[in-house]
Amino acid sequence: MGVLEIWPGSRLVLDRLSGGEPILHSSADPIVVYFLLMLMVLAIIIYGRIAEALVISIKLLVGGVNLKNIQSSKHKNDSVTISFLISVPFWAFVFFNTEMSSFSYWAVLGSLAAYFFYKAVLFRLLSWAVNKKETFLDVEKASNAASFLLMVFSLPALIPQLLTDNVSSNIPALYVIVVAIVLLFIYFVRINKIFISSGLSGFFRILYLCALEILPIMVVVKAVFLTNAN
Repeated sequence: MGVLEIWPGSRLVLDRLSGGEPILHSSADPIVVYFLLMLMVLAIIIYGRIAEALVISIKLLVGGVNLKNIQSSKHKNDSVTISFLISVPFWAFVFFNTEMSSFSYWAVLGSLAAYFFYKAVLFRLLSWAVNKKETFLDVEKASNAASFLLMVFSLPALIPQLLTDNVSSNIPALYVIVVAIVLLFIYFVRINKIFISSGLSGFFRILYLCALEILPIMVVVKAVFLTNAN
């Protein structure tokens, strides 16, 4: 027999405090928390390089008169690469914590890591296949810059859940999707310009974008981020 059946006129105090919703929420995996905290400490230590990476990433995507100087600077490109690698686990946490994927945090992180590893191998294979090493080095730099900016600008998706528990999961998801569409469009325009300046044919550019950029993205989205829709 339940409490409300024993005292039919009564109401639980906890119901008034929580509006009828459970007060206790499942806590985050402590291993994930400690892992992200260690990365956060590292990010604070190298804050200067991350700040530099933000500026350099924007310049790499937008282009400009000093683009070649940026592309030839090992320190600047290393800053983008380091910042990009540090950001991947936080980006995985965005997808996991906003419930855009029903997979575990480590599964999402592993999927993202596999995707970026695939792209790194792809750039090297193509640079060898078409004998355009400098071209695909520039494309890889633009890819790292776009990925880093995408991760940074996706982090505000966590803010609504930090402020309230009553926010719809569709709002953070929609925000991340809009950010991704905008930055991917800028990235595709940028690498198309790189291919044009290198003399690669229009057929190759279309084939590359459709088969080697857009298709893998769709595979990852379907496999990991659309699982909740099934």
